[in-house]
Amino acid sequence: MTEKIIEIDYERPFLYPLQERAFFNDKRYSYCESSTKAGKTTACTVWITEKAVLEGFKGWNGWWVAPTGSQAKIAYRRIKNSVPKEFIKWNDTEVWIEFINGARIWFKTAEKPDNLYGEDVYAAVFDEASRSRYDSWIALRSTLTATRGQVRLIANVKGKSNWFYQACRAVERRNKDPDSNALFTRITCWDAVDAGLLDKKEIEDARSVLTLKDFSELYEAKAQDDEEAFIPSAYVEAAIERGNNKSVIPYGARIIGGDPSQGKGDAAAFAIRRGPVAERIEEHKKMDEFGFIAHMLRLIEIEKPHAVFIDGTGFGTTIGKQLQERASGTLIKFPHMASRSLYPDEYENIRAQCYGEMRKWLISTNDPPSLPDDEGLSIELTCLRRVDNTSGRLQLEGKDDLKKRGYDSPNKADALSLTFAEPVSFYTEAQMKYPQGRTNRNLT
Repeated sequence: MTEKIIEIDYERPFLYPLQERAFFNDKRYSYCESSTKAGKTTACTVWITEKAVLEGFKGWNGWWVAPTGSQAKIAYRRIKNSVPKEFIKWNDTEVWIEFINGARIWFKTAEKPDNLYGEDVYAAVFDEASRSRYDSWIALRSTLTATRGQVRLIANVKGKSNWFYQACRAVERRNKDPDSNALFTRITCWDAVDAGLLDKKEIEDARSVLTLKDFSELYEAKAQDDEEAFIPSAYVEAAIERGNNKSVIPYGARIIGGDPSQGKGDAAAFAIRRGPVAERIEEHKKMDEFGFIAHMLRLIEIEKPHAVFIDGTGFGTTIGKQLQERASGTLIKFPHMASRSLYPDEYENIRAQCYGEMRKWLISTNDPPSLPDDEGLSIELTCLRRVDNTSGRLQLEGKDDLKKRGYDSPNKADALSLTFAEPVSFYTEAQMKYPQGRTNRNLT
């Protein structure tokens, strides 16, 4: 029996040039910060429909993921109502649309990240990503692994202390790299006005009644600082820029911070810092305590650090003691993060001290720091919030609170913060040659 062939004439609905450049490109990842009502959702419904119709087959799955089920259904209704009914079938309960070639687009909520694992997905849209949990993005990304499917991430802007903002900045820094597999685009209300999609008088009216912050974010797609963030993103971005330009020269003591895995699903992390320069940040998944010890010993042998600080919580104490025995010539300490700070009038505990001293380092104007261009590190550094307490000492939210907001344990940031567990003195090369100069110590 021969297959029935159906020829369909298709003409793409009108999209203005910036919409097409933002989404209809060969990049695997397209990130877009956009004004409200500037056409990002419309463009993405067209994009994923074209993927399903032109590339789909029976068993092909596309996903539209939004923070809530009701938001996902907005795109569902738009596609369902725009495609001729003879070419599709649909299920309002399971919320999917199937095309005549057997390809399906599913419309899902990001509320429960665990429900986003498992199925192979060939194309996806992550709608309102700035209002979704980071672990939802991790789950969605995992479904694209086998197919190497493309994904379009879109959102209105919502402050700077969210993973989507930091991801956009990381991609934006690589926009001019022809080898990058990602593209960042900003679409503002003025772009939509120029394209005839929005009325200028309506935009001017919105500007007259909204606060500057709300108008900047909702209409001009310019994120404003989140007052709750402990480390403002502007300092992180500036440090990354200096790192990319290699404009900061490392000097002083070299310190290694190590954050061992604290159980199944957690990762181990290592940070190497020399004075103003964070030279390297590493994260290793599925690394047990034996792997951690072996890797730290290699780093000690290669880097020859002046000091090593390890999170002494959980397995950390055992790891620290073994490293002290096997690397006896190196200063190795393993403070428990809940223990008393070296500066008890300022910090609630050692963890707060590590992050507090790291924040001072990041905002320094006398000795501006440098960070590696690491998207995960940027997200982790800016996601933490201060906790109010009656003591007046700095206290940070716990990892359980972070998890409730959709963030995993900030392993890389923890490792870097550990390099500030204590001030470390060192002798310069000149002082080593002339011992009488040793009374003048340098502190990191």
